[in-house]
Amino acid sequence: MTPDPAPARPPSSPADRYRYGLRIGVTTVAGTLLLTMSMLRNVRSYHPVWSQAVAWAVLAGVVLIGVAQVARHRPWGRSRPVAIGAVLTASGLSMAGLPAGAATTAADWSTGVVGWVGLVVLFDRPLAVFVGFLCVHEAMVLVDVLVTRSGEVDTLLNALSGAIGTLGYPLAGAIAATALAGAARTVERSWRESELLRTREVIAARLHSGRRHRFATLDQGVLPLLRALRDGTAEPTDAQVRRACSIEAARLRRLFAESEDADNPLLHIVRHCVDVAERRHVVVELQVSGQWPDPPDEVRRVLTDGLLIVVSTAVSWARVTLVGATGQLTLGAVGDGVEIPAAESTVTKDVVVDTISEGRLTWVQARWTMP
Repeated sequence: MTPDPAPARPPSSPADRYRYGLRIGVTTVAGTLLLTMSMLRNVRSYHPVWSQAVAWAVLAGVVLIGVAQVARHRPWGRSRPVAIGAVLTASGLSMAGLPAGAATTAADWSTGVVGWVGLVVLFDRPLAVFVGFLCVHEAMVLVDVLVTRSGEVDTLLNALSGAIGTLGYPLAGAIAATALAGAARTVERSWRESELLRTREVIAARLHSGRRHRFATLDQGVLPLLRALRDGTAEPTDAQVRRACSIEAARLRRLFAESEDADNPLLHIVRHCVDVAERRHVVVELQVSGQWPDPPDEVRRVLTDGLLIVVSTAVSWARVTLVGATGQLTLGAVGDGVEIPAAESTVTKDVVVDTISEGRLTWVQARWTMP
């Protein structure tokens, strides 16, 4: 038994699902006891009979409301005091209609039911609240015994011994629910800790994979170029070496941009590539339109490979267009840079790349069909 949850929502965590199952069990017990009560077997002894019928109807109504609350995953909320008042009123009404000396006997059907119906209403309240409810109900029973049997010792002893069953079982159920709810919370904490550990492992694996990719990129391009410059096999005055350095610098900028947080990672990378050209005083025109989902890392690299070459080798100007429309993302670049010997079209990672060179102009267009 725990305090009222603030929002009403379907059970999601293991502890919530466990408490929800216990609540269903308590409601089922209360409903079963109402259907199997002994009122019908003793109906001729009640005066008046209507008081027992009304009391039964009130308790049944509370249980039905409890069933509806369970089905809608809602707590009792502000209706809880009204429901408890109705349960105690029904108990008093049933006692008032008992014949003299019938309290705590088989004819007193409500005494064994009220505790479970009260537990339906107070299931998610602290245990002390339910114990207080049971004490009030037991006090009502003792008062009824004193009034109808003049306080005979045997009668009082019978009432107290009967309370072990009529009140002890609901109390035992409430204690068990409290203990099991505590165990469920412990299980939930362990579950959340294990989920957090698995999440950290996945993040660590992805970070490691990203580092391996970055090191592989350095091994393929930057490091061989640096070694050649160090060994003297590549001369900084050579135009081709300078173009290679510019391309590798753009690839490094793309590598750094991939690890940065951005609302639009692809556009963020494109702007980094453009910045490389602008630092060389190349005039770059960037046009962006449309919307697109974030492409996977491999797709982004294929999309921007041609862009890297165009803006990194442009001599004086370049134009870059990024368009997302009709289920397709297109990244195009044209500039007065390095000449590619022949036109070609390639397909890599579901990206179609067209490259055309004419004179000192190079045009590259990469098209990716959005999922």
